[in-house]
Amino acid sequence: MSNLNISNELKIYTVSEVAAIMGVTKGKVYEYIHEGKLPHIKLGSTKVMHNSLVAFLKAQETTAKWGEGAAGVA
Repeated sequence: MSNLNISNELKIYTVSEVAAIMGVTKGKVYEYIHEGKLPHIKLGSTKVMHNSLVAFLKAQETTAKWGEGAAGVA
Protein backbone atom coordinates (compact mmCIF):
# COMPACT_ATOMS: atom_id res chain seq x y z
CA MET A 1 0.00 0.00 0.00
CA SER A 2 1.50 3.33 -1.02
CA ASN A 3 1.44 6.36 1.23
CA LEU A 4 0.35 9.09 -1.17
CA ASN A 5 0.43 12.64 0.12
CA ILE A 6 -2.22 14.31 -2.01
CA SER A 7 -2.58 18.07 -1.70
CA ASN A 8 -6.01 19.47 -0.79
CA GLU A 9 -6.48 21.02 -4.21
CA LEU A 10 -6.42 17.54 -5.76
CA LYS A 11 -8.77 15.86 -3.28
CA ILE A 12 -12.09 14.75 -4.76
CA TYR A 13 -15.23 13.91 -2.78
CA THR A 14 -18.30 11.88 -3.64
CA VAL A 15 -21.73 13.42 -3.20
CA SER A 16 -22.19 11.25 -0.09
CA GLU A 17 -18.94 12.56 1.39
CA VAL A 18 -19.92 16.17 0.63
CA ALA A 19 -23.31 15.60 2.26
CA ALA A 20 -21.64 14.19 5.39
CA ILE A 21 -19.16 17.08 5.56
CA MET A 22 -21.93 19.64 5.19
CA GLY A 23 -24.44 17.83 7.39
CA VAL A 24 -27.12 17.78 4.69
CA THR A 25 -28.76 15.14 2.53
CA LYS A 26 -27.36 13.95 -0.78
CA GLY A 27 -30.47 15.44 -2.38
CA LYS A 28 -29.52 18.87 -1.05
CA VAL A 29 -26.01 18.51 -2.50
CA TYR A 30 -27.50 17.59 -5.88
CA GLU A 31 -29.79 20.62 -5.56
CA TYR A 32 -26.78 22.92 -5.07
CA ILE A 33 -25.09 21.27 -8.07
CA HIS A 34 -28.20 21.56 -10.28
CA GLU A 35 -28.60 25.24 -9.34
CA GLY A 36 -24.99 25.87 -10.39
CA LYS A 37 -23.98 26.86 -6.87
CA LEU A 38 -21.60 23.93 -6.30
CA PRO A 39 -19.23 23.10 -9.16
CA HIS A 40 -18.76 19.41 -9.89
CA ILE A 41 -17.00 16.98 -12.18
CA LYS A 42 -18.11 13.68 -13.68
CA LEU A 43 -15.70 10.80 -13.11
CA GLY A 44 -18.00 7.84 -13.47
CA SER A 45 -20.31 9.56 -10.99
CA THR A 46 -20.67 13.11 -9.75
CA LYS A 47 -17.72 14.33 -7.67
CA VAL A 48 -16.77 17.62 -6.04
CA MET A 49 -13.22 18.89 -5.83
CA HIS A 50 -11.94 20.08 -2.44
CA ASN A 51 -11.32 23.65 -3.59
CA SER A 52 -14.84 23.91 -5.03
CA LEU A 53 -16.34 22.71 -1.76
CA VAL A 54 -14.27 25.17 0.29
CA ALA A 55 -15.23 28.07 -2.01
CA PHE A 56 -18.91 27.10 -1.79
CA LEU A 57 -18.81 26.93 2.01
CA LYS A 58 -16.99 30.26 2.28
CA ALA A 59 -19.64 31.86 0.06
CA GLN A 60 -22.28 30.67 2.56
CA GLU A 61 -20.61 32.43 5.49
CA THR A 62 -22.39 35.39 6.95
CA THR A 63 -21.55 38.03 9.50
CA ALA A 64 -25.18 38.68 10.39
CA LYS A 65 -26.00 38.43 14.07
CA TRP A 66 -28.22 35.60 15.26
CA GLY A 67 -31.85 36.35 14.44
CA GLU A 68 -31.15 39.02 11.83
CA GLY A 69 -32.73 38.67 8.41
CA ALA A 70 -30.98 39.10 5.07
CA ALA A 71 -31.37 42.88 5.29
CA GLY A 72 -29.80 42.91 8.74
CA VAL A 73 -33.05 43.70 10.52
CA ALA A 74 -34.59 41.44 13.14
